[in-house]
Amino acid sequence: MHGLCLDDLLKCIETISKSQLEELELKTPIDGERLKAILLNLKRRMDLLDCRHFSYLVVPKYANKNGFAVPNLDQLDVLLRRLVEMLESTKCKEVTSSLVDFFFDAIVNFVNQHSNNQEMPMAKILPLITDSFHTLSRSGFDSPIQNILCSTELHSLSMHVFSLPPVEL
Repeated sequence: MHGLCLDDLLKCIETISKSQLEELELKTPIDGERLKAILLNLKRRMDLLDCRHFSYLVVPKYANKNGFAVPNLDQLDVLLRRLVEMLESTKCKEVTSSLVDFFFDAIVNFVNQHSNNQEMPMAKILPLITDSFHTLSRSGFDSPIQNILCSTELHSLSMHVFSLPPVEL
């Protein structure tokens, strides 16, 4: 994948999704298990696409050091290098993968609740997936977002990041 912006990532997701789902007709019956398999296959294809964990999309100007007109450029360089290293680390990849799996499980549970755990045509499941966003993104107690923020994986990654020595100014 070549490109330095979020639009490129979204285009890549769209391309992979189209290639994986092009043979799946809207009238094809889908249940929660099959939906989960589809989502995990899309995730697997994205994982295979980029071994750098898309860090260059989060820190696109890192490759262009002249892109920053700020004092203390050396300190900024150290911080950006650390950010890229952290994003490309195995620990960050594991946490991200775990969080994506958690959201996939939440989507499947939402669809199962609203379809009474029965097969439905893909055309009826797609709106349920869209409708699940409101429920999944709410910030109430025991919501998916709260559970992720309290996860041991995220805590472990945070502890690792904050254990690094400070950047000298």
